[in-house]
Amino acid sequence: MNSSHHSLSTRATPRIRLLTALIVVGTGLHSSLATPWVPADLPDLNWTDVAISADGSKLVAVSDDYPGYVYLSADSGGTWNPAEIDPGAWTTVACSADGTKLVVAGNNYPDGPVYHSNDSGLSWQRANIEPHGWQESSSSADGSKLILASEDYPKAPVFMSTDFGATWTPAGVGGHLWTCLAASADGNKVLLNGAEFPDGPVFRTTDAGVTWQQVPLFPYSWTAVACSADGTQLVITSDVPPYGPCYRSADSGANWTQMPAPYGNYMAAASSADGTTIVLASALIEGVSGEIFISRTSGGTWRNTLAPIAEWHSVAISADGMKQIAANKQHGVYIRVEEAAMLPYPVQVTSIDPIWGNYIQFQGTPDSDYTVLASPDLAEWDELGFAWQTAPGSYLFIDFDAGGDRKRFYKVRTH
Repeated sequence: MNSSHHSLSTRATPRIRLLTALIVVGTGLHSSLATPWVPADLPDLNWTDVAISADGSKLVAVSDDYPGYVYLSADSGGTWNPAEIDPGAWTTVACSADGTKLVVAGNNYPDGPVYHSNDSGLSWQRANIEPHGWQESSSSADGSKLILASEDYPKAPVFMSTDFGATWTPAGVGGHLWTCLAASADGNKVLLNGAEFPDGPVFRTTDAGVTWQQVPLFPYSWTAVACSADGTQLVITSDVPPYGPCYRSADSGANWTQMPAPYGNYMAAASSADGTTIVLASALIEGVSGEIFISRTSGGTWRNTLAPIAEWHSVAISADGMKQIAANKQHGVYIRVEEAAMLPYPVQVTSIDPIWGNYIQFQGTPDSDYTVLASPDLAEWDELGFAWQTAPGSYLFIDFDAGGDRKRFYKVRTH
């Protein structure tokens, strides 16, 4: 039996329960609100970066705890194994689309090692590259083109490789406090930015680093970038208080518009291959932010994924955007896997009365069976029963047990 889930949440406060009728939430198209973040079975370390293969099956997480740790998973995070690699305070990791080719780099002074692997992390070779305080890395889809950026201000170099990390050459983009970069699947389009206050620069190349142009963006302390597989859809974020502006480009960085993203101290960003799904992760600073948001509309609308409040440091997603992995230094690595939505219409919840509970209404395939499930915490779900078809394709379920709940999540399962 095949099934799919659609989810939504209601947050009924005492004020809301006094109303006779209220639309609490209006969509169940995506399972964003009902798919929990699950902690990975990893040691308690200062996790600094994560990477994911295109299909989401292979994951990598690195930490900067001395002597440094690299952990690998080949089953979407079900099990993890430490890599046999020399010590390094690892700050960044990148992988090819199939997850077989990896590069990790550290910023432990005065060494700053760089290692690469061509067999999914079974063996590692030290790169022939001068040591620096490496901050960010990126890989092309086939793993042949790699780029490393350093934070050794004011002469922080950027290096590139076109032979799977065997040799490296300076990118010729100048020295800045480089904080993040993103590259297209073919490795030809790269967005690179710095965070030095008050005029963090942003540069782009469309010819694999042969030439670089400074991007016409207002100077901020830029902290995260992401791009689609073809490099045309770009996202850039900042942690500048109080709202951390986020911008998007649909033409490889030539023009930019501000996205209506929620306010946040954004530190990480990720994009699906087609650029429609964007994930932003923020840091918890002085009690503000520390959340992870997702957009399925290229940044047009946003949802809170209800991740644990933390100082999120890195996020990566699969090519289709359905598998997500995020890391923070306080609480570890978390994984989230969304289920594909099947219902083409919104789910509507109407809170009638604290005694009578909630009405769940949605559209589906006429004369089909739909089961409604409810949860107070997104972890354990209770099957409430079958919905009634009130008209062809229109369904209704009354949750009589919802009256006393301050928070209740729903999902609809198709049979």
